[in-house]
Amino acid sequence: MAGRRSIVIRVAFPLLVLLAYYAGAVCLELAFPDVSFVALTVIVNLVVIAVYLVRHSGFRDMAVHSERKLGWGEILLAVGLLCLVWLFGQISASVVYSVTDDPAFAKYQGDMSMTTQTMALLLVFVAPFAEEILMRGTVYRMWRRDVGPWFAMLLSSLVFALMHGTLVHLIPIMMLGMLCALAYERTGSVWTSTLVHFVYNAMSSVGFISVPSAMVTPFAMVCGDALCVASMMILFSRMIGGHKDGKTKEKREEAHAESGAAREDAAGQGECEEAQGARGKAGGIRHADEASHVAYPAGAARCGDETEDPQEDS
Repeated sequence: MAGRRSIVIRVAFPLLVLLAYYAGAVCLELAFPDVSFVALTVIVNLVVIAVYLVRHSGFRDMAVHSERKLGWGEILLAVGLLCLVWLFGQISASVVYSVTDDPAFAKYQGDMSMTTQTMALLLVFVAPFAEEILMRGTVYRMWRRDVGPWFAMLLSSLVFALMHGTLVHLIPIMMLGMLCALAYERTGSVWTSTLVHFVYNAMSSVGFISVPSAMVTPFAMVCGDALCVASMMILFSRMIGGHKDGKTKEKREEAHAESGAAREDAAGQGECEEAQGARGKAGGIRHADEASHVAYPAGAARCGDETEDPQEDS
């Protein structure tokens, strides 16, 4: 019972962090009804960054094993996967919007259209940083440690998509969340996932990048999304397996080193015992020789006394 309660607490605590994030946004919206949605979002994200800086005394916890550098092949693979996720994310958003006519997304587009260019640029830069601190640096990291990597990747990506509050954003942002989790899992750095998130937002914000209408079909959406999700899950599985193999290898090397040290200690102890035994034998022989040298003359004297006494008697 205590174990189940502990698991529930571990799962629920990151959700409470997200609830506090939402509560702050709602309070600001109620307090400042005349302020635009984008401006309030920027303010909330700045608060998240400030809290993180105070809580962690700077950015030192942004990377937990940043020494794991990426190779050029991995970088090219990441760029290609990012382009695929963005492309099929845009196709999915267009198909879902054409089917559902999502009013929440229509409101989002209206808010963005009324936003100044400066505020939009702030949102593009600030939002990825704050959201990655919140989602990968806090939620994903805690769930991965306390529950498991697969649970952390899938659920944190789903929660990340639900945070955006529209049906249109659900599939694209979930795939983006999976990609950011991959980046964080591979490098252990929130900076990497923030870079991926920033590039994705920048590509979505640039007006001249658009998807051809011929590609915006349900069939392309299903096939493309399945391809992206399957690719990311395969890569994630290999990363998890690689981490386990690395840990197993480290434990094996540590055990081998410990057994080698134990064998060396045993050999050294055996040599010491042999040396002590040899010294003991040498000491015994020496003591026996000394005793024989002392006992022999006395015996000889006794023998001499015995041989001389009869002559004296005679």
